[in-house]
Amino acid sequence: MITRELLKKLREGSCSKQELAVLQTYFDTDNLDEIQAILDKDWMDTASKKNISDQEVSEIAKLNVWSKISETIYKNDEPEVPKHKPLYSRWYFVAASVAALFVVLGTLWLATQRKNEQVFGLELASDRVNQSNNTQEPMHLKLPDGSIVRLASGSTIQYKTGFAENKRDVKLTGEAFFDVAKDSLRPFSIQTALVKIQVLGTSFNVREADNATEVDVKSGKVKVESNRSGNQVFLGPNQRVLASRNDGMLRKSIVALPQITNPREENSKMEFQDKPVAEILAQLSTAYQIDILFDEAALENCTVTARLTDQQLFTRLDMICTSIGASYTVEDGSIRIHGKGCGN
Repeated sequence: MITRELLKKLREGSCSKQELAVLQTYFDTDNLDEIQAILDKDWMDTASKKNISDQEVSEIAKLNVWSKISETIYKNDEPEVPKHKPLYSRWYFVAASVAALFVVLGTLWLATQRKNEQVFGLELASDRVNQSNNTQEPMHLKLPDGSIVRLASGSTIQYKTGFAENKRDVKLTGEAFFDVAKDSLRPFSIQTALVKIQVLGTSFNVREADNATEVDVKSGKVKVESNRSGNQVFLGPNQRVLASRNDGMLRKSIVALPQITNPREENSKMEFQDKPVAEILAQLSTAYQIDILFDEAALENCTVTARLTDQQLFTRLDMICTSIGASYTVEDGSIRIHGKGCGN
C-alpha cells in the first residue's frame, strides 16, 4: 500500500528493496490513484494549517497540480521503451514529481507569510483590503467591525480584513463619510496624508484637498492630530477642523450647515413670544450641541418674538442679533455673541 511516508522516503532516496518493489508494482501498472489521493490530501491539509481561505484553495486547485506531476511522469516516458523499463528511469521522474509537490507546498506556505506574492501566477489575498471608488457615485462599504463608510468618487480606503483586538485602523485618500460602530475597547483611527483621526463611536466626514484636509463631525467626539506639527484638537457635533499642508496647523471652526443633533429638539417649533434671548440661545446651544457664549448680564433684559422654524442655525442667529442690535463670531468651534444689551 502506498503511504505518504513511502513517497517521502522515495524523495529522500532511502527506500528499502522491498519498498522499491512495492513502488515498482504501482508505477509499472500505472496505478496512480492512491498516489494522487495522498498528494491531494497533503495539499488541502497544508492549506488548512496555513489559514488559506476556501476561495483561495479553490483558485489554486484550478491549477491542477497533480495533472502537472502526472504529465511530468509520462512526458519523460518514451513510447518505444518497453513497459518494464529500468527502475531508476521511471522512478527518477516520480521522485522529481514528489519533490516538486513539496516545493509547491513550501511555496504556498511562504505565500501565507509574504503578502501579495505570486503563486503559480495567482496573487493570494493578503490581510488588507484596498478599495477604490472609480465610479461617479458614492460607494457604500461595511467594515469588519460593522462601521459604515460612504466613499466619495475618486477616493481610496485601506484596512485589514479583520481588525486587531485593541484597535481599528484605516487609511484614507480622498473623501469619505464614516459612521463608526461603538467599541470602547478598540479606538477607530483614520490616517490621511496630513492628519490622524481617532474616535470611539461617531459619524463624521473627512475630505482631502490639495492644500488641506477637512474633518466635519456629525455626532460623537473626534480627536484629530496633525502629522506634521503634532498638534491635537477635539471635535464635537457640528464642529470642523482644517489642517493646512503649508504649516501643519489645525484650525477649529463650525461646519457650514450645522444640523440639530439633540433628538429632543428635532421637533421643537422654536416659536418665541417675548422670550428672553438668554433662554433662546441656550435652547439653540442644546439643539446643535455647540457652545454659544455671551455676556449674561448684558443680555439680561433682551427679549425676542420670532418664529425660527425652517431656518439654518446661522440664519436664526442673524435674526436674533439683528433684533437686539448684536453680532456674533465663530471662535475655535464656538459661537460668541457681541452686544451692549437692551437697557432697562
